[in-house]
Amino acid sequence: MSLINQIEKLIAGSIPGTSTIKSGNKLKPEEILLLSGLYKNLNLRKESILLVSIEENKSNFLLSDKYLYLQSQRFIPEAFDIGQLDDEPFGILKPQEKKILKESLFLVSTNKTETRNTLDSFLNKYKNLVHEEKENFQNEKLFFDGQYIEMLKHEADEIVKLCHELNSDPHFIQSLNLIYSTSNEAADGYKAEHLMISDIIQTYNEVAINENEKSKFTLAYFFDYLQGKDLAKGITIQRLNQMTTNTLFLENIEKIKAAKYIHTNTEYTGEYLIPAILFRMQHDFFMKSGNSIYRFATIIAKADGNVNDEEKKALKKVLEKTSKPKVKTSGVSTNSIPAGDTLEAVMNELDLLIGLEDVKKSIKELANLLKVQKIRTEKGMPNIEIGLHAVFMGPPGTGKTTIARLLGRLYKHLGYLEKGHLIETDRAGMVAGYVGQTAIKVNDIVKESIEGVLFIDEAYSLNTQDGGRDFGSEAVDALLKRMEDLRNQLVVVVAGYTEPMKLFVESNPGLRSRFNRFFNFDHFLPLQLLQIFESFSTKSDFLLKADAKDKLLDTFEMLYEKRDAGFGNARVVRNLFERCIQNQANRIVNIAEVTKEILQNIEAIDIPEPKSMVEQVFFTVNDDE
Repeated sequence: MSLINQIEKLIAGSIPGTSTIKSGNKLKPEEILLLSGLYKNLNLRKESILLVSIEENKSNFLLSDKYLYLQSQRFIPEAFDIGQLDDEPFGILKPQEKKILKESLFLVSTNKTETRNTLDSFLNKYKNLVHEEKENFQNEKLFFDGQYIEMLKHEADEIVKLCHELNSDPHFIQSLNLIYSTSNEAADGYKAEHLMISDIIQTYNEVAINENEKSKFTLAYFFDYLQGKDLAKGITIQRLNQMTTNTLFLENIEKIKAAKYIHTNTEYTGEYLIPAILFRMQHDFFMKSGNSIYRFATIIAKADGNVNDEEKKALKKVLEKTSKPKVKTSGVSTNSIPAGDTLEAVMNELDLLIGLEDVKKSIKELANLLKVQKIRTEKGMPNIEIGLHAVFMGPPGTGKTTIARLLGRLYKHLGYLEKGHLIETDRAGMVAGYVGQTAIKVNDIVKESIEGVLFIDEAYSLNTQDGGRDFGSEAVDALLKRMEDLRNQLVVVVAGYTEPMKLFVESNPGLRSRFNRFFNFDHFLPLQLLQIFESFSTKSDFLLKADAKDKLLDTFEMLYEKRDAGFGNARVVRNLFERCIQNQANRIVNIAEVTKEILQNIEAIDIPEPKSMVEQVFFTVNDDE
């Protein structure tokens, strides 16, 4: 009797309560996939599973013909002291689990009978399907022949070779962490094959519009091959054809189609994982990976001998997704140029901004310089190189993002940028948590910013203050390289508090040489803060009563007097405006007849008391009270 059969006899003879214990022969395909994820060192190409405890998404132990996997440790069965199972560290095992595991370890150490060679139970199940359910065979006609299987093997071989090459690339392995929805999931042991299986399943689901026996066999063949086994090896062509009509085979195909064992970040939703990662890495194998998936898609679409219009659309979609992945960059917001925008409109908007007189003056002078430079170029005259990158320094809420948007539009209308759009990000959008990934994130952001302005808020946070290992410096290095590569296609604006930004620019020679245009943003004056409040009111169809204005001005004067570097300026005004609207609503909600005038008017009673507002903004209590 074989070793696996002896272990199955042990399980069968056990008392009730061991339903969570299975032999390797009894495992379902989805359970095999789960175990390969739980036990990262498990090599199913060289090991045969003998015994395992498996319940929902957990497993207490796994015994193969080579190793015992227990409590995140791996032991050689022959050298493992069975008595250790009674020790405290292994208390997680149930009594009956311990009993069967002890007896199985004894069998393994004394019995060297050859066990089945398995990656999962698929192949053995398929070999026995014909004998188990002959009454379910519907058609003896060949759905595919030996030549077709040879073609599948050739294509599958190419995909496996690609996976092996990617697995040997440490940068690719590091980049796998980019796709996972949580850092806990991004563990060592995941390989290219895991992602390729996911891509194959997704491709099949998108392209197999008219499923048949041939297409289903093709999916099973690739699924099996990527896990190290040749489904067709040792089985006659006739039996393989018969297998495709078997109920158990069809049930397993449905399980494969529904399998979702890799949970990715939302930015990868709907994308093919291997091409998307390679695209972000600018990897040499990007096109090769896309071609492999598209060839598989073509095989599936042609499985019935005909490609209809719906399948042609599906193939076109696969081609688009594999050649131009649309992975959305997280931590980034995009601001496009308004329709019908003109240089005159930009300058008018600049003039209408409240305050910022020094900034507006600097931008107008820059615009004049760029206009003259453009005229000189048109007349064939030489020009000096003008730096368009800029440093915005000042407290929050002073219009830095607004000015950055106007700059992008200005550069577009003067012919220095083709698009002039604004991409806004910060440290969180640029820095990743694993080695090698930060440069990829920076490249993604820069790609979206080409021919526009990249605005990096609180850029000083990219500095490493204590000299320790920090990926912020990696982000700066990657950004400087891309700025050099795209010197005529990209404008970068870095922004933040004044002193930290000075230190940031001085911290790196590359930053000092590229950023030589500085804009200083100062706190808004009390009257300017009131004007900003009035602009919010006008845009929202509210009217400030005279006594409300007086109360607001008192508030802004007190806030201005107590301001510090972190005072939020227009942001504070926005928050105050929203509170006033809420107070007004509470005041008028029970009025029997609400007129338009009542709905519009903001009165002094709707304005919070100045002292309480100051306390809330600065989180302090007035010392006089």
